[in-house]
Amino acid sequence: MKQFTQHAADDKKVSKVASATNLTELVIPHGLDYRNFTAEAAADTPGEGSIVAASKKARYWIVPMPAWGLYAYFSLPHPFKCGRNTRLLSITSLKS
Repeated sequence: MKQFTQHAADDKKVSKVASATNLTELVIPHGLDYRNFTAEAAADTPGEGSIVAASKKARYWIVPMPAWGLYAYFSLPHPFKCGRNTRLLSITSLKS
């Protein structure tokens, strides 16, 4: 981040160099936390904090990526109908 903003400052795009740290320990509402996907996908109603875009028939999820200090968000069809041979997205590779 510091190198990026230094380059932007050198190019006169920003007035000062910024710094940042990794995001950690943010509280993700139960209904948005992808780690709760199995229980949430089976529930009759979406959990607390969930975001469902009715016009797109999509539900948004957040997953922590601690190795990178990031949180990613993405959408999946809603309601999610999992076929017998369909695997859920794996988040094991995102754990630190």
